[in-house]
Amino acid sequence: MKRKKQYFAPTMGAVQEVERMRKVLAPIVQQHFGNAWQLRQLTIEVPKKRLMRYKIEAYHPAENRTLKWRLIGKVYSPTNLMQKGVEIIQQLWDEGFNRDSQDGISIPEHVAYLPDLSLLLMEEIMGRPLRQMINDGTASQQDMDSFARATVKLHQSSVRPERTYSVHDQLESCKPRPDQFCQELPEFAANVQEIIETARACQDQLPQDVRKPIHGDYHPGQVHIDNGRVWILDLDKIKFADPAHDIAEVVLFLKRKERKARRADYIHGLRDTFFQTYFDRMGWDIAGRIPLYEALIHLKRACKLYRMQNGENWRDEMQMLIQQGHTCISVLKQSPREMNLDRAIQAYEACPGWV
Repeated sequence: MKRKKQYFAPTMGAVQEVERMRKVLAPIVQQHFGNAWQLRQLTIEVPKKRLMRYKIEAYHPAENRTLKWRLIGKVYSPTNLMQKGVEIIQQLWDEGFNRDSQDGISIPEHVAYLPDLSLLLMEEIMGRPLRQMINDGTASQQDMDSFARATVKLHQSSVRPERTYSVHDQLESCKPRPDQFCQELPEFAANVQEIIETARACQDQLPQDVRKPIHGDYHPGQVHIDNGRVWILDLDKIKFADPAHDIAEVVLFLKRKERKARRADYIHGLRDTFFQTYFDRMGWDIAGRIPLYEALIHLKRACKLYRMQNGENWRDEMQMLIQQGHTCISVLKQSPREMNLDRAIQAYEACPGWV
């Protein structure tokens, strides 16, 4: 069995040291609220890997007032692209994604990026993750309509992320590359090769203007609903790419929930609302490309299974993922040029979900 490579961030220890972070955060509190405010108390939590929560209590001596402020910190590997991502997040905020946006679609405020600590600080927002609402059956069709409108707003934004992401990039991101593991597992080679060749041919045929700002790791867990306001989170991976990639990730999420929760009618209602709202505004041609990105996501997951080789059934699961990707490619080839809701649903149902 291959051992999982452990992620190591050299600054993880530093960002958890209370006294060190007091010195870092005290001037940020003053920049945000005014020089009179003093950081009186700091509590640090680590909800999950590379994620910090800073609970700040500040004090204004002259007015004898206190305030509480909660920040989320994300630790990254040092990269020049991270600074560019921060700049794009700020541009989105300025463009109309601020907390008081009239359309009710916002992103958390970017507070600071600290390159010495590889730490991005954002305000912590409240509300419930849409994923949680779908899990417990409380998400309504209105919530999915809001989710779709938020996705449209992001994809129609005028920002231009420096990071581009094409089919070729997605294939290169597979570790190991599919052609490498096919040398050791030749029984998978034919299906994998057809996925790769079809995907590359589709990429070559795509006009440049299909690329939009996309989230890059999109699913209902990245969206919070708070009293009717929609918050889009974790935009640090924002890219300039085909928006069908984001929608394919949403589609695969819904398929997993449909299978696990066994509430097909409920999930289908949410899906149909999302499709109608999103594609009416963005164009139904995007729906025709979803099977392409579903296939590539299946292929990338198969590569990960080969890399990890965890459990006794990894080879069977890998084979199933490759077969699912191949099926999605077949659906892609058979999809009509003109798409509508009924045809988008047919493609959704013809493409298999996760194992």
